[in-house]
Amino acid sequence: MSFISSRVYIILFLLIFFTKRLLIIIFSERNFLSNTQTFEYLSHNFFELFLFNHTIPNGHLILEKILSIFSLNFDLVFYLLNLSYSLFLCFFLNDVLKKLSNKKNIRFYILILVSTCLLTYETWRINHHDHINLFIFSYLSWAIFNFTLYNKNFNHIIISLVLLNLFYTLAFVISFLIFFFLIIGNLLNILKTQKVHHIKIFSVLILIFIIFSKNYISSSNFGPTSMGGANLIQRTIHAIGEDKYKKLIEYRKEIFPTWWMLITNEILEKNEKIELVDTRIANLAHGSLDSKILKNFEMQKKIINQNILLNDEIWKIIKKDEMILMNNLSFYSYGYKQNLISTSYQSFGKRIFFEACKIYPKDLLVGKIGNKGIFLTILQMTSNAGLLPNYYERNLKYSNNSIKYFNNILRFVIITVLIITPFILIEIIKYKKINKKDFLYLTILLSLLSCIITTSIITCCENPRMLVMQFFSIVLLCSMNLNYLSDYIKNKKK
Repeated sequence: MSFISSRVYIILFLLIFFTKRLLIIIFSERNFLSNTQTFEYLSHNFFELFLFNHTIPNGHLILEKILSIFSLNFDLVFYLLNLSYSLFLCFFLNDVLKKLSNKKNIRFYILILVSTCLLTYETWRINHHDHINLFIFSYLSWAIFNFTLYNKNFNHIIISLVLLNLFYTLAFVISFLIFFFLIIGNLLNILKTQKVHHIKIFSVLILIFIIFSKNYISSSNFGPTSMGGANLIQRTIHAIGEDKYKKLIEYRKEIFPTWWMLITNEILEKNEKIELVDTRIANLAHGSLDSKILKNFEMQKKIINQNILLNDEIWKIIKKDEMILMNNLSFYSYGYKQNLISTSYQSFGKRIFFEACKIYPKDLLVGKIGNKGIFLTILQMTSNAGLLPNYYERNLKYSNNSIKYFNNILRFVIITVLIITPFILIEIIKYKKINKKDFLYLTILLSLLSCIITTSIITCCENPRMLVMQFFSIVLLCSMNLNYLSDYIKNKKK
């Protein structure tokens, strides 16, 4: 098929890509045109909601505000956006594959396989705020690829980092990591940055500071969102188990405020009547006494008022909660529905996590089947090779036996190719002098490992799904592995 022109390949790919998606819309049991949900909560006080929101990144809120202007169908709009994210990923992938190996027919088959395996992710929780990150991470990796090898597209690195900080909680970690690699690249005389590049980097740092400061004003948490503490509490309980968590809290109760212990004891008492373990853990992580936010606040306030003299800090939080719940209850229509007492409650997540590391290090770092520690979480996260697992939330996505079959094939290929990564690293280290290609490889690999490790430390339940956002980097790493292997074989034959 080498005689076929690139233009024909593009037309064929687009035809197959959109035909598959159209068939899903037509034949799927889910009616993409039936959802009448609107963006009513954006109609009033958008700016106040933007300033108040602290549970998820504000980028999605901005996106929904823009979409609300056109009064389009909720599900259909987000599904089409998800298709565009996959299409951009394929565009970026085609560009890097072309530069690594100019074999049109191989690129075509790879793109068809990749686009097929993305079908289930496109239909999973269509309006979930993580979907756009598939595009942003692909965009960032593509920009890094071109800047490292060809000294171009630096502006695209900055744009992608700005977008990432608007849409992804751990974007500040990625940003600092990329800036670190840029500094190292300059010191090794591999990359060439100018003064204007440094100014642009500084602008991203300012954006990160503004986001952190905004969230501190609204929730007293200096960070990208206020949910990090809840994630760490969940991570701790999943690793050590509920019984050991109770013992940990009781053993170290002197390091927690009295009001925090009172709410925790009440939650533990209520949890005894709840059968679902996920619900029990969520209650402990979020400081929840009731699923209805107003009732939850009243119960929390009653417990605190009846048992202790209020200190200034918790008194201010209660007063602020009362003001928002009485006057701006609509603020809780967006993001995770939790009041400020719950936000303050879960801010002790870091303390709980570090205490668990001291008392139950083996459980937290390794764990066991059923109670996964960080190491087992990393294994689970990487076992699906960046593809949405076939078992994951089956009722919330479209899938069939053919897609599952292609998923399993691609997963096997990716894992097999990644096995040679240590060999590639040894070869790079052995030659000592690192060139641009080696530096790019190390940047992609270490960035990917950092994301996997950081995510596995903070979370424990949805890690395989979260790795889908890094799918482009995984495929790029595999492509570079094969490229290195090909060069190695050629050199051996000489």
